[in-house]
Amino acid sequence: VNYDGHEDVCRSKYDSKESAAWDQNTEEMFDKNAVWEDLVWLKREACEGLPLIVKGIMTAEDALLAISHGADAVMCSNH
Repeated sequence: VNYDGHEDVCRSKYDSKESAAWDQNTEEMFDKNAVWEDLVWLKREACEGLPLIVKGIMTAEDALLAISHGADAVMCSNH
């Protein structure tokens, strides 16, 4: 966590038990069983003319799959 001069405010939030709740909530929000066809649904039903950008692509093969399933752009991860 980058506190950038706000150590007194941020450190207590991120180093406390609140971070466990944040992690649990994040785990519940994101489906680990997402499939490429979900992009087709997102593009058709949820984006309403907005670009669909997929973040977290780690391979060239996944980038091609994302585009072929409706993504307008991909963000590659290197971490």
